[in-house]
Amino acid sequence: MIWMLVSWFVSVSLSGNVLSGNSNLRMISGMLETGYHTGPARLSWQAKGIYSLQDTVETARSLESALQLDHPLSPRIEFFLLAHGYSDPVARTDYLVDGGAGLKYRFLETPSRELSVSLAPLVSVRKYLGEVPEQSWILSLRPKVEWTTPGGLRFRWLLFYQPSLQDREDVRILSTARLEAPLNRTFHLLLEMEDRYLSRLPAGVKHNDLRITVGLKGTWKSP
Repeated sequence: MIWMLVSWFVSVSLSGNVLSGNSNLRMISGMLETGYHTGPARLSWQAKGIYSLQDTVETARSLESALQLDHPLSPRIEFFLLAHGYSDPVARTDYLVDGGAGLKYRFLETPSRELSVSLAPLVSVRKYLGEVPEQSWILSLRPKVEWTTPGGLRFRWLLFYQPSLQDREDVRILSTARLEAPLNRTFHLLLEMEDRYLSRLPAGVKHNDLRITVGLKGTWKSP
């Protein structure tokens, strides 16, 4: 039976904050990750978002999603297909969508450590509030470091450097560092820091967004 050849996982993390009194603040952020592999191929999907309301004013409302298919070509080289979308109306970004294919090279891979880099040309379509959509080509360079200690503490760092191939001053940089500390086989404490930089944005919008998340993550896997 085909389903017996498939290994799957689902991971959910959630954090929130509520303040009531002189100032009323409600904030929630969450992330959902799922994927499976059958034979050598792997398919993964991730979605994360944040919503914040202070009194009656929205101070944050972003949603991000990524879908990726990986297939090894050799023990160290993988081919992948990628689709990514991002929306942040508070930052006047209706949507930003990227898609393409690339190669990943592993310098080091053990059950507890990974050091790799990937490179992919992507077609990008973005639309800012009140502007017409525009299409461009970008180059996505992504180094990755992942390390798990014998006690189960897991650290992961990713950096996406994405310059436009048509305008050298149009650059996107996303850096994410995540630390997970196990509580038991299912639940982990989660600390994540994400720094997002976009050089080209509508007037009045800050180029840098820094997000620090502390929460609880639960992961469920197939036997």
